[in-house]
Amino acid sequence: MSESEKPISRAGGRAKTLAVVIAVVVILVAMLFYRPIIRRVWPVQKSTAASSALAPQVTVKLAPGVADALIVEPVVIEQLRIKTATATKATLPIEIKLPGTLSLDSTQLEQVRCRFDGEVVEIGKVADGARPLQFGDSVKPGQLLAIVWSRELGEK
Repeated sequence: MSESEKPISRAGGRAKTLAVVIAVVVILVAMLFYRPIIRRVWPVQKSTAASSALAPQVTVKLAPGVADALIVEPVVIEQLRIKTATATKATLPIEIKLPGTLSLDSTQLEQVRCRFDGEVVEIGKVADGARPLQFGDSVKPGQLLAIVWSRELGEK
């Protein structure tokens, strides 16, 4: 008889059943233990149809003449447990310094060689002309990259 054809022993089946029963009991005990804690964190408000029918209808109104403002009645503030505080300047988050390196993607770089000796006198601008080109900027064919002054070309 091969290993796959061996019958499962009753002892093995009982052990699995016992493990499942123990797991269920542990879960039930945990639920009973954590139930008071959950109720303290999220209190359940009991409401009945009679009490909600007798409760006055409270509305929230838009503040006249003020954009993006509401008038909230004190009853609503109390029921919703709304708390207000004076706005203060935010504190800066903790600065985290981590080691690292920056590198350029060599597949996105292109070498531009000048056909003559010279001195760069002006750097080209980005497409919208707002600032000079910087290392890593994208350029288009025909875009001015730099103005080069050359004595060799000037003499010819």
